[in-house]
Amino acid sequence: MLNQYPDVLTVKQVSEILQLSEDSVYRILKDGEIGCRKIRRKYVIPKLAVIDYLQSARYNMPSRQQTDSGGQ
Repeated sequence: MLNQYPDVLTVKQVSEILQLSEDSVYRILKDGEIGCRKIRRKYVIPKLAVIDYLQSARYNMPSRQQTDSGGQ
């Protein structure tokens, strides 16, 4: 998964992977949803943190029954 990307990613690369705007990626990083380090003014994101985020998303999706009943 993501073999064409380096082990440490930039915000731009993460936005390409997740198909989100860079602003959305910054929000996700600031909320701590994806592990990262901020070095001076630059975020560096381990590729494994993005993979973990993608894999965990499938376990956090609401079941079909919850979405059909409005989550109640």
